[in-house]
Amino acid sequence: MNSANLVAVSPASVADAAARATVDDLLNIPTPEKISFEYELAGPVRRLFAWMIDLFLVQVGYWAAVAVIGLVAMFIAGVASVSLGPEIAEMIGGMTLAAILVGSFVVTWFYGAWMEAVYNGQTLGKSWTDLRVLSRDGGAINSGQAIVRNILRYADLMPFVPITFFFADPDLASEVPEQVEFPTMMVGLIVMLVLPGFRRLGDLVAGTMVVSERSGRFPDPIRFDDPRVAQLAELLPTDFVPGRELAMALATYADGRRRLSPERNAEIAAHLGPALVKKLELMPNTNHDLLLCSLYYRTFATAEGKSRRRAAEVQP
Repeated sequence: MNSANLVAVSPASVADAAARATVDDLLNIPTPEKISFEYELAGPVRRLFAWMIDLFLVQVGYWAAVAVIGLVAMFIAGVASVSLGPEIAEMIGGMTLAAILVGSFVVTWFYGAWMEAVYNGQTLGKSWTDLRVLSRDGGAINSGQAIVRNILRYADLMPFVPITFFFADPDLASEVPEQVEFPTMMVGLIVMLVLPGFRRLGDLVAGTMVVSERSGRFPDPIRFDDPRVAQLAELLPTDFVPGRELAMALATYADGRRRLSPERNAEIAAHLGPALVKKLELMPNTNHDLLLCSLYYRTFATAEGKSRRRAAEVQP
């Protein structure tokens, strides 16, 4: 098992699942260590909301930048027209228009792919709605998957109908160009409702899924009988506060270790332990299983740890 499989884990109880909207579902992915990670799959409504947020932010941000660039280009063209002639001014205007059109194409088609590839499966809209794109095995997506699933978004938007279809007044409809079309998104909706896991065509081809992190909650603190856990917790640096992803990994590990043998626990802990030992500047021979338990104990079982974790979670 690698740490990537622990990054976006969102454990939730069966009772919580029953109370959720029916557009969401749960997916359990077992690991070789016999620990089952539970993901809440995001349904069409929440994914549409995240997409609309991205669409709004991207278009508003891009065309605001275009307005500024256009004003600068007009000023430069005006100066060039006086000093260098109108031909140079026209050339600057043409180059600016071409750059704007190319930029619009790039932003529209590759914003989502770039964000998901760089920011671990999240765009701004997904981040604000607590959604994340993962591979079907629960791991982080790669750049190829991000590109494929976003390029195929066009197919999910089909069929397109003329915007005049929604005008009741024929005279008003005649004033709108017929080339302006509206995406019905029926293909994407039907595919998501038919395929298991609410996958659209892009997810099916890229081997990805979209999961919810909003309802993921940490389980009740686990008690440890070994007194060394609390002792080591007191020796950990006070300024180290596990982020949400590491905290979820610690919670998953602490919950699963009770059902495994000490040898298997040591094997699993060896994936995270060395990096944490180095980061926390501990003795090289520090027991990795004991370290993970101590970090969990300080983060979840002590009042100070809970306060620090809550403060870290509300920071942007």
